Amino acid sequence: MKMRFIGALGSVTGSCILLNHGCCYYLVDCGAVQGSQAARQAGESAFAFKPSGVSAVFLTHAHLDHCGLLPQLVKEGFLGRIYCTRATADLTRHALTDVAELGTCGFSVADVNRLEFACPDEHPRFEFGRFFPIQKDLTCAFIRSSHILGSVGFEFQFSDWSVALPSERRTIVFSGDIGCNTDENPYQALLNGRQYPSTHAEYIVCEATYGGRDRDQKYMDFWSRISALKGLLGQAAKLGVGATVVFPCFTLQRMQELVMDLHYLLDVALTPDERQTWFPSAGSEARLVAEILVDSPLARKYGAVYAKQLVRSRPNGRPFYRNAALQSRIPGTEEEAGALLTTLFCPPGGSKQGRNYSLSYTIDGSRTNAAIRIVIAGAGMCNGGRVTEHLKNLLPSERTIVVLTGYQGAGTPGAELKRRAVNAAAVIDPAFWALSNGQVQARIVDFSDYFSGHADRNGLLDFLMRKNSSHPYRPLKRVFLVHGENDSRAALRRAIVARGGERRGTDRSVARVELPEAVSGWFDLLENEWVYESHSAVDRHDMQVAALLAEVSRLGARVAQLVDDPPRGAVTKGIQVDLAAVEARLAALGKETVIASL
Repeated sequence: MKMRFIGALGSVTGSCILLNHGCCYYLVDCGAVQGSQAARQAGESAFAFKPSGVSAVFLTHAHLDHCGLLPQLVKEGFLGRIYCTRATADLTRHALTDVAELGTCGFSVADVNRLEFACPDEHPRFEFGRFFPIQKDLTCAFIRSSHILGSVGFEFQFSDWSVALPSERRTIVFSGDIGCNTDENPYQALLNGRQYPSTHAEYIVCEATYGGRDRDQKYMDFWSRISALKGLLGQAAKLGVGATVVFPCFTLQRMQELVMDLHYLLDVALTPDERQTWFPSAGSEARLVAEILVDSPLARKYGAVYAKQLVRSRPNGRPFYRNAALQSRIPGTEEEAGALLTTLFCPPGGSKQGRNYSLSYTIDGSRTNAAIRIVIAGAGMCNGGRVTEHLKNLLPSERTIVVLTGYQGAGTPGAELKRRAVNAAAVIDPAFWALSNGQVQARIVDFSDYFSGHADRNGLLDFLMRKNSSHPYRPLKRVFLVHGENDSRAALRRAIVARGGERRGTDRSVARVELPEAVSGWFDLLENEWVYESHSAVDRHDMQVAALLAEVSRLGARVAQLVDDPPRGAVTKGIQVDLAAVEARLAALGKETVIASL
């Protein structure tokens, strides 16, 4: 098996890795490039390979930076199946349909409908970690990653397909995005703990989103999060009837977690005195309660998937995804817990009445006399979606609290608000909402660390190195770090090396850590080395030229270092001239390729 890294190299979008085994080619993820890089794809093929040459895709989860180009892949000739969990298949179809209906993505709903998903978890004998066949000498297992509902990593076992006799099987793991919940500390609301690579793994391709930072323990504690939410809503209650708390929120996973937390806080965790203080009687009128408005049509579609998948059980009776701690946090039987999840995420008629709150997925159900109004809406970075209008109307009010619940990308409106969360006196630019700095009277707070869906540096180190089995572990020959800014990847590499130097008896060893680039070529997993070679089934000619140009440039730089060495100066000078000539010819060939394609 060989692999070539395509995307999410020095960034956190556009995840895509190309695999080759025998005569077949596969992708692990096919994500959209988001942000400033996305504009450069306009008018070009979105791919650095021929989609028609790909046999199948292995999809880790339903976030657009991992699945967003699947319809485009089909448009450009891909005819294969997409391996993933049933939850991921359903969520992905909803996510991509929503994007297609906006009409700005280059693909249509019809293209989305052409996607063919294969979901091994629907087989009666499926288990996480159990291998199933893909082709001769290649099998795959799903590893639950607990990043969002349905998310998994992949563990491939393979051997040399070119020899007649059986050969030693090798193992590589692709982490996907790694979530925060563990079996020991399932502090986030909904999902059970992440799983770990097997004892056989020799290679791991691992995400590095937060490879350069560790979270304070208070952010990784269920009770700390609930206490922080209680304090926040208590402050809102003191502002008087009609005070509003706005949660700009990612629609997938974050909204569902927040709804679950709010249910627990309002209907389970409040003391009688707190209920009386927060929700006083309004004379002859019914007791005032909190109003929760989830203003997102897509959230209700996702909610139907959550309601179905969170009650699924594996053959051994254990839940597929549902957090085992959930049962102890909410009163009632397991069946009652399942019914609660349905009414929270996909309530009949779009609304639910709790003991101390009303929940509505339609703005028509809004109450005007609520003790506290809670609005949950996308987009999470405040750069679009229905939260935009809410913020425009509510930011000028001192009776508004805005709670950031996720990552705020540089240059986004959410990043401006985050500056005010750090420093209440900060001068910000709220022009996105046609407001001035002085008009923003709302209080801004940042709860993103409580809700983050990515493991921090210590979590990533544990995933890579911690032994969680009594069986002997193979040493890791190489770890490849992707899906992270370059400083995060470099920081995680240093941390891996440092932890390896501690020689913990509970850790597996790591021989080498790589930070691959798009021009790195192919990596041969049987030979444990980088190779530069042509794969005509998937190579685009212009990309071949670009890769060769990069390699010639790299060699030229190395030769330039030798020119001033007197014993070899004349020879290396001649090599330098030859390389320059080759570079010029390749550049001309690249231009010819572009012209021929017009």
